[in-house]
Amino acid sequence: MEKIIRIQRAEIKNLQNVRKGSIDFSKCKGCNANITGIYGQNGSGKTSFIRSVAMLRHLLSGASLKAEYVGRMTTGQSVTTLDFEFFLRNGGFTKLFYKVYLEKTTDPLELTEEKEAKEALVVSREILSYSALQDDRWSPTEKILEYKRSSPAVILPKAREKEFVGGKKNVLNEFQVTKGLASKLGTSFIFLKDTINVLNKHCKNHRFTGLITSLKEYAMRNLFIIENRDSGWINLNAGLPFSFKISEGSTFTMGTLIVALNKPSTIPQMHFKIVSRLISDMNRVLEKIIPGLTIKLKELGNQLIENGSMGVNVDLVSVRKDTEIPLRYESDGIKKIISVLHMLIETYNNPSMTLAIDELDSGIFEYMLGELLQSFEQGGEGQLIYTSHNLRPMELLDKNSVVVSTANPNNRYIRLRNIKTNNNTKNVFLRDIVLDGQSETIYEPTNIFEIKHAFRSLRQNTHAS
Repeated sequence: MEKIIRIQRAEIKNLQNVRKGSIDFSKCKGCNANITGIYGQNGSGKTSFIRSVAMLRHLLSGASLKAEYVGRMTTGQSVTTLDFEFFLRNGGFTKLFYKVYLEKTTDPLELTEEKEAKEALVVSREILSYSALQDDRWSPTEKILEYKRSSPAVILPKAREKEFVGGKKNVLNEFQVTKGLASKLGTSFIFLKDTINVLNKHCKNHRFTGLITSLKEYAMRNLFIIENRDSGWINLNAGLPFSFKISEGSTFTMGTLIVALNKPSTIPQMHFKIVSRLISDMNRVLEKIIPGLTIKLKELGNQLIENGSMGVNVDLVSVRKDTEIPLRYESDGIKKIISVLHMLIETYNNPSMTLAIDELDSGIFEYMLGELLQSFEQGGEGQLIYTSHNLRPMELLDKNSVVVSTANPNNRYIRLRNIKTNNNTKNVFLRDIVLDGQSETIYEPTNIFEIKHAFRSLRQNTHAS
């Protein structure tokens, strides 16, 4: 049986404009594709949730927290909390619970040009627990490993020390070294490569090391986030980001390659091969989404690049009925579809894949977006989490596939209630914006007369200048 891991539940605290917000993904329809769209007013926490998944991926991968994450903490707060539950199917069924506390700290060793200490975000505490399905019942939740940056204890809970250390001082010293390394680098202790190496070498409980390794592999191989800053390249017509995952047996390549849009450019031969393969795969789907449209990486000759190796001079073009035009002249919506399409294809066909996309609807015609997401819900196998302002998919997706952000920073995400079988979810959402018929206010009201007055109040100043 193929190993499958999915995000089952998530709760975030003190992340940007979200004091507290939780989403239960197990309520989504179907046992195959798991699709969740987050809708709501601007500035109500949609992007914050996608960013929480990006931070989660960094932690589970054992990577250092990016410097920009310091600014994602809610103003006035000192600790950000991420609390995720995962469902693992691997022969049996297991629930994994990962809770991490991120704290802002000042590292005197990291100095700015003004010789001031630099702020950083570090893991102050993290807990990994599990529960297994046994005889059709879930076992009591049990801690696998806990880390406290400020605690002198290396292995927590203490009951695990015997299993992980075996009373050997040299092993305890190895864990002490990895704890110090995690603290210095701003990484997770549990998912740091060095910690896992020590566990694999000395831990007698192979189930625990297997669970830790499974989560790390999931983050590195099957969890992918496309943030809205990727759309900036498209909006500026500067470049087209190709998000992709290519598997070759047990190896894989995953990431984002950017090819210039505003003019022909020279790319390394390896990138040329990757993008050519992506385009070949995508065209089979693209011409069905946008009838008759395919894209092409047009070769314009070879050219030396900065490192002295030979590159390929290329231009991205779109093709309709044998007519080619530079892709830069197509709409932003078409470029956005092309940018994310390969990862959508991968997630559609891979039940272990989780893809989180911010502002999926950016520039995409609403009817096309609805058809695209409905096809995914009905036939896909992976997990898709997206944010959108376009409401058309609400009319097509199951009501439990829709999450709404609220005006309450202490309860940011809810599912719409009182939706009957024959109700149109979009219409219920728009009605309740006006009538406020949900458990939380889903739209912080504006006053058209106040808006007009604010514009008019500047009329005199404008004329005077």
